[in-house]
Amino acid sequence: MVCSFVQDFRQEEPLAVSTHPSGLMCLISFKDRVKMYNILMDQLQEYRELVLKGCQTLAFSHGGQLFAAAANININVYDTRSLAQIACFQGHMMTIKVLQWAPGDDCVFSSGVDGNVYGWPLHANERMDMITSGARKSQINTISVEGFTNGTKHSSSSAVLDAHHRDRSIAHH
Repeated sequence: MVCSFVQDFRQEEPLAVSTHPSGLMCLISFKDRVKMYNILMDQLQEYRELVLKGCQTLAFSHGGQLFAAAANININVYDTRSLAQIACFQGHMMTIKVLQWAPGDDCVFSSGVDGNVYGWPLHANERMDMITSGARKSQINTISVEGFTNGTKHSSSSAVLDAHHRDRSIAHH
């Protein structure tokens, strides 16, 4: 079933959208804030608001209890219910364009315009360098993650991170 409608945001231009896994709410970022909306039959109803300037990438976790918001080179992780900030990560040298959660929702992966892909375990104070661009300055368009648990590679299966750059895929095991 496909549901569609048009929402007029007046003179505000949406920068990014992420739909909650339940399909009942969504996040939309604007120039100086992120708004959470309830999705109704024929409209969006504003529910909460978070001040965050320049957020161009949003991603709900698989369970929907958390969401990540990337503003320039920073990633902020929030609790969906309270909007309390859970974590803040820095490490990219250029704007972050892609966010993807690991299956257990305990690690978020990011890719920047610089071509670097990093993993950010929520309960560890370290960055996992997954793909570093070196001299390559090209953007990764999508990331898919399998086999990560508690921010580390799962011991019983290999961890796979596929980063898709235009026409080719880069796999990291």
